[in-house]
Amino acid sequence: MSFVASFYSFNIHLSNSDKKLTKQLRFKVPRHPNETLTYFYSRIIAFVHSWEEGLQFTQGLYCPAQPPIWKRNILEHPVKWIEVGIPPYKRIQAAIRTASLKSSLQQPSIKIYFYAPEQIISLNQDREYRNLELDRLARVDCHLIEQPIIEFLISHESSSSDWDVAIIDEAIYLDCQGAQIHFSLPHVTLI
Repeated sequence: MSFVASFYSFNIHLSNSDKKLTKQLRFKVPRHPNETLTYFYSRIIAFVHSWEEGLQFTQGLYCPAQPPIWKRNILEHPVKWIEVGIPPYKRIQAAIRTASLKSSLQQPSIKIYFYAPEQIISLNQDREYRNLELDRLARVDCHLIEQPIIEFLISHESSSSDWDVAIIDEAIYLDCQGAQIHFSLPHVTLI
């Protein structure tokens, strides 16, 4: 029995005017057998949108204690913690707790990328999340990946993809194998 449904190769030319960077990214990402294409492409968008040196995919669905994407320092402590969809409460609580224990210079940044508006509503109504201190939850940077973006990527699914991505202010321009889409990832406020 295989624990990987398939591997996807990405060759992405990333240009981000806010971060003043141009980078050629090449990576292979395994897709878990239980991972939907919606979740998979949301992970890729979150990775590209948040990219900085040292950012990496984790074992994800294979290791429930880890977020899908993170960056760790030389001591292996997370400095960037990125979730996709509704993260398990205990995992986001651990990330927020870790952020609270660090000095302000070392606090890991925490992001959540939702891929359906219903996820935001569900998280806001969840009793456990409502018990988190509001000031801690307010420090979580949340974005919504809207459904047309995911549908576009699924319709151009390939095990080997070439993308050109330009991020200018809040606008994202993506060319996927010659087809283009323009979108933004709106900020979302929790609770």
